[in-house]
Amino acid sequence: MIARIRQLSPAIFQAADPRLLLLARLFVRDSDLLPSIDPAAKDAFVYRDEAAVDGAVTTAEDLVGVGLLERRFFDAVAACPHCACSARLVVRELCASCGSPHVTEQAVLHHLSCAYQGPESDFRQETGGLICPKCRQALTFFSLDYDRPGSLYICHACGHSSGDIRIELLCLNCGASIAAGDMSRRDFYRYSLTDAARALVISPAPKLPPSSPDEGMIGAVRAFADRLSSRGAVGCILKVRLHEPPGTPPAGRSWQQTWSFFRSLLRECFVQDTEIVEELPVFLVMIESDAKRDVERALPEISSRLERHLSLAPSVEYAVLTCAEFLALAAANSNAQAPR
Repeated sequence: MIARIRQLSPAIFQAADPRLLLLARLFVRDSDLLPSIDPAAKDAFVYRDEAAVDGAVTTAEDLVGVGLLERRFFDAVAACPHCACSARLVVRELCASCGSPHVTEQAVLHHLSCAYQGPESDFRQETGGLICPKCRQALTFFSLDYDRPGSLYICHACGHSSGDIRIELLCLNCGASIAAGDMSRRDFYRYSLTDAARALVISPAPKLPPSSPDEGMIGAVRAFADRLSSRGAVGCILKVRLHEPPGTPPAGRSWQQTWSFFRSLLRECFVQDTEIVEELPVFLVMIESDAKRDVERALPEISSRLERHLSLAPSVEYAVLTCAEFLALAAANSNAQAPR
């Protein structure tokens, strides 16, 4: 470590930029930015380097974008979709009929002679032996007198018995009950120095490349407007916003599958080279060669094609805008949210 410290550019020791500090730290320690398990952490994993470089993971993502760090998948955890993806979850088995957790699993016994099947408790005697409740014959030898073809769950609250059980997760952070199909997922990554990063921290005057500007939807609309203007073409924007049904967690798996399927349907509605920008739960479709009034006339057909296949029915808002209208609304919203 001392040898690597001596290799660092003197300018590093005067730097206040967290990006340079993180690169220098990883270089000196000759290690990756790694998550580690922490049972006390809400996310189950922590990045220890956060203690030295505040916002280390956010900084690392920025450095990935400029080619100074390489990101690789490390691990994933099930997470609560209600409270910022807490991983403090407990698996619960509930009655498929009434939802009570007071259930037990019992083996199903099959009397080979009379073909009666039932839970083991119907056969078991106080003495410990097995008697068929149908024909009252003693069952002595497994595979000769009886077998065990499966098991079932018996609810002590409502008496329901079934081979099915409902699996839910209880979040210890917020107390929410989460259906298995609605849980979220949190991915964790490891970040490694690239050769360019190693060369940067030992160069006489280390200079970070500028971050790639991320203007999102506004930048995409401006670029689309410029293309239309340069070609003298007409065009408009179809804005689509999805709202999850009441009681559906927006970070849950079922909702993620819904908007992913919706995205596929949306792309199938338009020609292949149509640009679609998304910042969930909003999609912008850049439609070239069609005027606003033409798309408005086709909107009922578009909405029918998009929504008729969705089993988890969201509320969907549609708006057809010109580029100027979209940018004017974006500017008005930005001014309204600016601090006064």
